[in-house]
Amino acid sequence: MHLVGSRIVIRDFTLADAPAYFNYASDARVYQPAGMQPMRHIGDAEAAITRFMLERSDFAITLNGRLIGNIGAYQPTPDPDDPESLTRELGYALAPDYWGQGFMAEALELLCDFFVVSWRD
Repeated sequence: MHLVGSRIVIRDFTLADAPAYFNYASDARVYQPAGMQPMRHIGDAEAAITRFMLERSDFAITLNGRLIGNIGAYQPTPDPDDPESLTRELGYALAPDYWGQGFMAEALELLCDFFVVSWRD
């Protein structure tokens, strides 16, 4: 994934993102409201990022090439007969230094626009 906004880029995670991810994902102000497990070691961040890359579930939010957060869209059920399989739940986390500046609103708009276009095709 590579979505370009006016200030941010949403892209696939790489293992090089692990230190920055660890920094905000180990902060209780971030992991508690996001329902995330706290990161205790850099290896926890590397494992999470590896899972994101394999499942293509979460994506990096970057500002000037620096990881500032993540965003993902999750299918509530894989059962194609369940109408909820056509919906997505969104989850996100943002480093506290970037709160209150509209970065997450921009990321949500980019991701929602992406899904609307991809579902239309």
